[in-house]
Formats: sequence, structure tokens, C-alpha cells
Amino acid sequence: MKSKKLTQKSSNPESGVILPIVIILALALTITGLAFLNAGVMENRLVRREIDKNQAFWLAEAGIERLAVRLYAGEHQSIKETPLISRPEDQGGPYRPAVGKHDEPLTLGDGEKYWVEYYDGDPSTVPPTLPWAISIGQTIKGAEVTAEKKIKVTLPFLLDAYQYSIYAAHTFPGNWALELEGTGEPERDGRYEHGGKDTVYGDIYSNADVHLYEQASVIEPEWRPDDPDWAPVPEWETWNPPPPWPLPNKYEVLGAIDYTFPHEVIKHPDPGFGGWALNFNPNVDPIAYPDLIGMGYAEKAAAEYAAYENADETAQENWPWTYCDLGKVFDGENVPPPGFLREDHPLYNVVARNVGRHNERYWNGWRWVTGEFNRIAEYESTEGVDDYFFRPARIREVGDSYTAPTPLDLGENRVYYVDGDVWFHSSPTYGFEVSGKALIVATGDIHICDNIKYADDESLLALVALGKDHDESGMPQSGGDIYFGDPRFGTTYTVSAFMFSARDFLYNVDSVHEEDFQIPDTGFNVFGNWVALNNVSIMRDWYKVPGTRHWESGKGWVWDWAPAYFDPEEEKWFYFDPEEGVDYDPRVRGGPGWKAFAKFEEGKWKYLQGEEWEDLEDPQTFKHLNETIKDLDLLKHYQMKVTYDERIRVPETQPFGLPEGYGSGSIFAGFTDWQEIQ
Repeated sequence: MKSKKLTQKSSNPESGVILPIVIILALALTITGLAFLNAGVMENRLVRREIDKNQAFWLAEAGIERLAVRLYAGEHQSIKETPLISRPEDQGGPYRPAVGKHDEPLTLGDGEKYWVEYYDGDPSTVPPTLPWAISIGQTIKGAEVTAEKKIKVTLPFLLDAYQYSIYAAHTFPGNWALELEGTGEPERDGRYEHGGKDTVYGDIYSNADVHLYEQASVIEPEWRPDDPDWAPVPEWETWNPPPPWPLPNKYEVLGAIDYTFPHEVIKHPDPGFGGWALNFNPNVDPIAYPDLIGMGYAEKAAAEYAAYENADETAQENWPWTYCDLGKVFDGENVPPPGFLREDHPLYNVVARNVGRHNERYWNGWRWVTGEFNRIAEYESTEGVDDYFFRPARIREVGDSYTAPTPLDLGENRVYYVDGDVWFHSSPTYGFEVSGKALIVATGDIHICDNIKYADDESLLALVALGKDHDESGMPQSGGDIYFGDPRFGTTYTVSAFMFSARDFLYNVDSVHEEDFQIPDTGFNVFGNWVALNNVSIMRDWYKVPGTRHWESGKGWVWDWAPAYFDPEEEKWFYFDPEEGVDYDPRVRGGPGWKAFAKFEEGKWKYLQGEEWEDLEDPQTFKHLNETIKDLDLLKHYQMKVTYDERIRVPETQPFGLPEGYGSGSIFAGFTDWQEIQ
């Protein structure tokens, strides 16, 4: 029997399962890989987008920094005019376009650029709107803008008055004019000197007449007589020495006199010998008064002191005092007489308050000595207000009438707010070498009775006599004067400072009894400027009053001297007789008490010699008249020399917190209100 081989296919329920699993896994891996790939692409795009945004932001910041350089250099305009991403009409202010080399955006490379739009403010709004700028940074790929950032900043400018060596707004009515005169160099006899020509290195603004006599000059700061490129050269040979540091005059201070309508600049009376100025700008627009209260000095100082009180002990010991309310500082320390802070206080060697009689240790030139000094007279002379004396408590060196050796460190970028009067006066020393950058604001008056000189070329001091009880026009009803060389306490020879007075700048006038006056010991030099919202009253011509010879203990036989001035319309020299001008201010000319002592009459110059009028010998010129009466010791002139300090325009030396103006001024004061916008 044959056997049969049977083939039988057996079935496995798990057979063929691996293939779909493999397919599913492969698909899952593919999807996951695609997801990771897409996530990577998206992340790369996000990173690229963030990089573009950061680059655009940095570009906008670069535009702000570039604008700052331009503004400090006096270039006030946009950087590139078109195209505008933020249209001027959408920003609510007048757009100032870029011109010349600034009308194209700065391109840093492929796909990167920025530009800056500059807008003038509006002083007519309440409150006034300051200028501002918007800087736009962009990153670009091909024709597409991949990222854009905008930064907006406010652009404050200092008061326009700070661009002048002398600024006199002459707010109140009265017979006042600015006069410059004198010849040659001062004559010095020990600690005394007189004579010399007035010189202003810089510009002048006057809302009154300006009279130029003899060899007086208004010139640019860097001008020197040996400059071979300058012509014509005035007809005199002697010149003033240069200012304390050579000034490059990079801001083109022109030696100009700006004056408002209907006033004049008068050179008289002799042709070729009637003063000198490089430029004359008539009928300029009056400069708007600043909003001194709007600067908020009191509020900012109060807020900082509140923060100081809430700080811990370590923070208080190292407090920077950006806005320093000295009244609160002294009250908080419970300072008893004689008015000094504790010796370990950071302001101990800077300022004292209401100082009475006390002992001071000082270096007399060869050894340390202790002497008794007092400020009772100063304190009692300013009735009803506190007196703050800026002077070092540790006197190192006394010096002499022409030096200021004692150091006074006022700190860096500090604002001292004083509700009261400020004094620069120390009995044992003749002045201070000031270091640091500081602004001192007083609601009372400021008295400068000592010399003030900078210790180095990085220091700068600004003084603001703010005043109190301001009226609707912004003028104070009390305080706000600067007394320069108060005759009760000393005559000042040199001062380095920018000085702002909300009322008058007064030279050698008694701060308590303004009708009292005294002949100065010397002329003076100012390195900085004067700003007066009213007048710059500087009585620098003095007449020997006939019949006043008398004996004074310690001095011998002396004469009384009285303020004098020349009236070009009447062609007369006048002096102030205090016996006939009782209760009248000698600064107000033409009123009671003024008497003629020289005049042009019947074709001849005549002068008073004793009780008789003498005819002047030939030649009959005003120059010869002045020479004659000065040679006879009947008239003394005291030189004034003012040198503009252009370092106020430089961010490294510009003090913090200076009074600001409205609109686009000349001197940039740094950015404020920095913000990123959409």
C-alpha cells in the first residue's frame, strides 16, 4: 500500500502583525521628526525675530546717542527727513527737518538703519510743551522691514540767558543802562587797585541801552591781539590777560551785543576811541521769563529728604544728596549754636547755618592757630531768614586779597536748596578753591564776599537767587538779589560761577541798606556769567567829594568817595551827594542827590576843582577830560572783566538741575522722560 504525503498549511494568528507596527512607528517617528523640525524652524524664527527686535532697539538707542552729540554741538534738527514712519502731523508738534549732510538715515550694514525725528515744543500751552524727539531703528531683509523700534525722549534746554556773558532783562521801569569803559591796565598799590578797561569775553543781551566808552571791548573768548589773521586791530596797545583756561570757542561765541527795540548801543564820544564790539544785533526778540517755581526745587528736595528719613542707617551714611534741602538736614540733626553739623557728617566741611560767635582752627601760613570769629553781624543783617554759610569748617590756608586757596568740595551733580540767604564769607580766609559740580538755589539773597576760584578744569558752580512770593509775571517780591562784594564784609576780586538773579545783580551795595555804598578796593574778574531778570547794577566810577577830607583812626586823612556816572545826552559827569540824596537809591540816576562835576559848556569841557569850575586845556576831547580828572585823583574807575565759561555746554561739566527754558534753546541739558513707544 502506498503512503500519501499530505501538505498541510497551519495558520498563526500573530503572523503579519510586525509590518503595520513598523509602518505606524515609522509614521510616528516621521511626524515627531517633522514636529521637531517645525519647532526648530519656529524657534529659529522666534530667535531671529527677537534678534531683529533687539537690533532695532539698539539702533534706536544709537539714534538717541547720536542726537545727543548733535544737540550738545548746537545742531538742533532731525537726522534724515524722509521717509517718516511716524508722521509729524500725528505727533502734534512742529517737525524740524534734517538738512544737508543729515538728510539721509545712517546705514550700519545690510538691512540695518536708523533715523531721528526732532519736534519743537510749544511754550504757549499750559504747562509749556518741551521739544521732543523720536528715534526709529529698523532691521530689513530684502525689501521687508523685519523689526522696528521707537524711542521717544523729551529735550530740555537751559535758559537762553546762559548763552550770554552778561544778561540784563531790565524788567522794572527806571533810568538804567549798561556801561563799559576804562583804559589800559589796573594800577595796583598793595591790596588796592583801580583803573583798567572793561572787557567782556563773550556775548551780551540787554533790554536797555548799552554805552561803550574809551577802550572797553566785547570780544570773542579766544581772540588774542597777536592773531595775524584779524583786522582791523583797535587803536590801543594794552590787553587783558587770557581767561583762567584757554577756551577753544567751539560754540562760536561771537563777541556780540544783542539788544531789544527801541534801545541802542552807543559808542561815544570820540571817533576811534569809543569802545569796541565785534558784532551788533539790534531789535532782537525779548527772551521769555523762566518758570522758576515750575522747576520744583523745593518739592524735589523735600521728596529726597523723605526718602533719606526712610532709609536704613547704612544708606543714610552714604546718601548722595542729589537734591539737598539744607533746612531739613540741619533741623533733622538738631544743630545747636554755633551752627555746624557733626564732624562726621558729609556736609560738615561744606556749610554752616546761623553761625554766631565761635572758634575756628586755621593755618595762618606757617602754623595752626585758633581764633574767635563771629557772623553775628551777617546773621542780624538779614532779619527773619536763616543764613547758610558755604565755607569749609577746616581752614587750611588763608591766602591774600587776590587768592582763594582754601578748598571747598561741593560734591558731584548736587543741588543745594536753601530756604533763606546764602553767604560766601569767611573771616580767616579770603576765599575758596571750589571743586565739584553743584547748583545752589536760595529763596533769599546770595552774598558773595570772598573770592571763588575753581580748583580744576572739571569743576563748575552755578548760583540761583530764586526769591520768594512770585507775582503773576514770575518776579519775586522778596529775595532774589545777588550782592557781589558787599562793602560791609569785604570786596571781592575774582569769582568763578554762573550767577542767576531773579531780580538784580548788585556790586558793592549794602544788602540791608541799599542806599549805603562804599568805594571798592579793587576791580573784579568773573569766569562764568551774570544773569539778572532786572538790572546788572555795577557802580564802578567813584568821585572824590569836595570838602570831605577828614581823619580816621588807623587810616589818617581820607576823603569821602561817591558813585559817579556820565550822561551822554547832557554831556555831564554826575556824582551822588548823600546829604542831598537822603533816602534815595544811588543806582537810580537822575533823581535827587546827583550833582554835576564835569560838563561840556560853551564849546569847552569844564570840571569842578574844589568849588570852582576849571576850563580844560586843549585838546577839548572827552578822552582828555577823563585823563585830566583821573590824573587829579578826582575820579577812579574800577575794572570789570567777564569771561564766558563755555563748559556749561559740555555734559561732563554742566551742573545738574540748572533752570530750563521753553522751546529749542541753545544749550542742551540732557534727555528726560525716556520711553519706548509703538
